[in-house]
Amino acid sequence: MVFYYNFNSELLINKTNTMKTLKNLKKHLMLSMGLLLTVIVLIASGCKSGTQGRQETTDELSREIQDVQEEVNEIIAMEKVEMKNRLESTIADFNERIEELESTLEAQNKELAAEKEALLNELKAKRDTLNDRLSEIENQANEDWDDFKTELDHDLSQFGSTVQDFFQDNI
Repeated sequence: MVFYYNFNSELLINKTNTMKTLKNLKKHLMLSMGLLLTVIVLIASGCKSGTQGRQETTDELSREIQDVQEEVNEIIAMEKVEMKNRLESTIADFNERIEELESTLEAQNKELAAEKEALLNELKAKRDTLNDRLSEIENQANEDWDDFKTELDHDLSQFGSTVQDFFQDNI
């Protein structure tokens, strides 16, 4: 095989090689641009879905918080009803005991000693205060309910003990 040196051939070969190189370069550039465009689309959609995902998560958390708040409101409403019933029952029981005491004293033609009468009047005043607090139960804000309930529980328990002691000592 014989090779002839031809300057034009060499140029043609170089031109062909250059054209192949340019075609390869263009091919690689198109592939790179396609790949880059794909990456950009994926990043953009990822950001969009990430933002959308974060929004969906935020919406879901908001719904969960709202559901929990509704459950808390229902529980507080039930506690208010229970407290109101307990308070009304304690006051009604006290009133019945007073009526029984007064009936017994009247039947026996007796009166309470001044000291015991003063103690009974104190208990009646506490009853009236507790009775006034019945309306406060309905109007109590949910945020302040626990403190109010704790205080009222204490007052009601103390009143019940004092009433119990009074009637044990005087009947």
